[in-house]
Amino acid sequence: LSRMREVRLKSVSGFFATKDALKVDAEVAQEWGVKGTFTLVVEDLEGRQIGTLKTHVGSKKPQVMEIPLKIMQEWGLAEDQAVMVYPHVES
Repeated sequence: LSRMREVRLKSVSGFFATKDALKVDAEVAQEWGVKGTFTLVVEDLEGRQIGTLKTHVGSKKPQVMEIPLKIMQEWGLAEDQAVMVYPHVES
């Protein structure tokens, strides 16, 4: 639970957007002790898992997660929606 962070969603699309990965703030990734690419779990604020996806460090805005527009639509999420995220830990 201590690794969970609330973030707001920002949709990205176009030429420079990754089509299959999320981007999180470098400061959050540093707190988690992760680097490069890792799997992130996304939950709604009620604790229901929405999905997991490959994630890169690189969002330019603190507490904002960049998500490809297509994935946002597939998952039924809205721009600026708050979600909980944390790194997936293999058991």
